[in-house]
Amino acid sequence: MSTVRELARLVESADTRVVEFELSAGSAGPWHHHSRMVEHCYCLGTELTVEFERAADIRLKAGQRCEIASGTVHRIRNGSPVACKYLVVQRGGEYDFVEHTGAT
Repeated sequence: MSTVRELARLVESADTRVVEFELSAGSAGPWHHHSRMVEHCYCLGTELTVEFERAADIRLKAGQRCEIASGTVHRIRNGSPVACKYLVVQRGGEYDFVEHTGAT
């Protein structure tokens, strides 16, 4: 089950996006990648896990961040019993969202 809710779009330009999201308790966003943008995920709430298709997962607590290289298949998961807010900063190219239905 995935319940990702966009809370605020703070910046949107030709090569940069900054968006605040909320992920409901016990859910995960879809597997995806971005073709040209480097993504930074900042945990604003309790705890999140950035899961990767071909690399070790990264667990983030409030105030921590990780960088996700362009082309890297990933998703954000909230394993906690409460909703968690996070900030996504994407830069370096035109925005795209390429969903992966076969990722595990």
